[in-house]
Amino acid sequence: MLSVLVAASVVVLVTVLQTRDTNGLSLQSSPPTTATPVQTAAPVAPPTPVTQPTPPQPAPAPAVAPTFTTFTVPRMERECSNNGNENKGGDGNGGGGQGQAANIQVTWATANAAEVWIAQGTSDAANAQFMQLPTSGNESDFPNPITYDCSQPTDTFTMTLVGSDGVHVSKSWTVINRGSRF
Repeated sequence: MLSVLVAASVVVLVTVLQTRDTNGLSLQSSPPTTATPVQTAAPVAPPTPVTQPTPPQPAPAPAVAPTFTTFTVPRMERECSNNGNENKGGDGNGGGGQGQAANIQVTWATANAAEVWIAQGTSDAANAQFMQLPTSGNESDFPNPITYDCSQPTDTFTMTLVGSDGVHVSKSWTVINRGSRF
């Protein structure tokens, strides 16, 4: 056993002597190192956001002009008639007497109209702004009766439609004492 101790002591002594430099300092040996080159990656730019093109906006619907779907005036205005007796204040044209007035008669219906106006003797009733009416109806829908003078040979009336885009469409008709035409 003494020989094992001696052998172990020799190994320790040899190891200590090998790790000393000439000045008696202890040197530690470390495994040799090799420099590993560090690779630097090229800077990566953040991804460019992809912008989606804005879809084209639908074109506005073309303006649709207002129209009369129905427009009727009677062939005969009977209110000026003197019931066949031409000698009772008649005007010689088959009309009624002087100073007599008759309510006009008309029936209408519209499409695409925002406003309906009526006026006497004009080419655009909306510009005259005499009386506004519903978009369909007849003379009973007038806020006030519109009359014509039976002593006059004729009288003209105009109904004007106004579309939502401001377009005006007019229809005029002429009342001839006991009849009307347009």
